[in-house]
Amino acid sequence: MFPSIRDDYREPRDWLRPWRDRPGFFWPNCPCCNKAAQAYWQGGAIAGSISVITANKTDFGTETTSAVTSANLSQARFGVASVGNPATAAYTAGGTTSSPTQVATADKTTFSNDTTSAQTSANLSTARAEIAALSERSTKGYFAGGYTGNASGPNYTIIDKVTFSGDTTAALSAVLSQARGALAGISEGTSKGYFGGGDLTGSSSVKTADKITFSGDTCAAQTSAQLSTVRDSLQGGSDGSTHGYWVSGEDVLHGSIFQGYDKLTFSNDTTTTLSKILQRWGGASASDGNKLFIAAGNDAVSGTIAYVTKITFSNDTPTVIGGAGNLSQARFYLAGVSTVAL
Repeated sequence: MFPSIRDDYREPRDWLRPWRDRPGFFWPNCPCCNKAAQAYWQGGAIAGSISVITANKTDFGTETTSAVTSANLSQARFGVASVGNPATAAYTAGGTTSSPTQVATADKTTFSNDTTSAQTSANLSTARAEIAALSERSTKGYFAGGYTGNASGPNYTIIDKVTFSGDTTAALSAVLSQARGALAGISEGTSKGYFGGGDLTGSSSVKTADKITFSGDTCAAQTSAQLSTVRDSLQGGSDGSTHGYWVSGEDVLHGSIFQGYDKLTFSNDTTTTLSKILQRWGGASASDGNKLFIAAGNDAVSGTIAYVTKITFSNDTPTVIGGAGNLSQARFYLAGVSTVAL
């Protein structure tokens, strides 16, 4: 009896028995369709906290970036976040306009033609900025936390769920264990995700980690997964199988950037610190399962930047791409998402 056909993106491709995978299987650098995953970078702010609509796309195979004006956001804003429905679309929500005003706006980007338009049915339940996002990679994604723009709060514990089939968003009964903005999200890819770090009041960063379980849309503090140091405005991403990274970030109270990243192991929900140098805050991240791209943001040397750094999951090593990999516009607090939604 033949083994059953498997789900497209819940298991790695079986290269020795490709007939087990459905037609149209989408995985990075698939030799059958010879198509690399893509990363989309949208919105953000330039110097002076002027919000922009700019969209760029980076090819994971060639590590080159181009401007994609058809994918520009419907509204200029920063502090946005994105979730992805693999091979289909991304949803980019929330943020702050140049006014400054926090918004609930959601846009949908269709991967097949690189077009973005407002998707009001997917708007957040509450207007807020500097939220975290992660995808369950099959039917839904989550937007968590955020802030109102007032330095003294309030921040939010809210978790909104976007359902891909209907392009709809609604608040869950589950909430974060701690109200905070400028946090990050990591998806394990199949059964759970994590929200880590963040800022409580505008002057108090934390290392808190929460775990969200996809099957029941439940969320609870996961102390074993918390960051090694307090920080906010960090980046996060995973290989969709074994581990992910909490990347850099800023300790807002002391004005210092964490010069490295923590490794989160999914099998036991534990975080360890790697002896790697990478400093970045307010950037965006996207993964193809083999490498994680960290784009734009701010570093301690140049201020607001346009370059992309990659971390290779197989050896935990960071490398600056630069050159043709640079975004068309240096900016921070932008959104990042990949076509495989990691």
